[in-house]
Amino acid sequence: MSLLSPKTEKLVKRVTIVATVTASYFLLTADYGPQP
Repeated sequence: MSLLSPKTEKLVKRVTIVATVTASYFLLTADYGPQP
């Protein structure tokens, strides 16, 4: 990650966190949520 600028690295970390939370949300709703 040293090749990225601090601004880009911050953006990458934010996107990674959002992607992780989104994936966890979909996994939880798929297991416990109401079926469509």
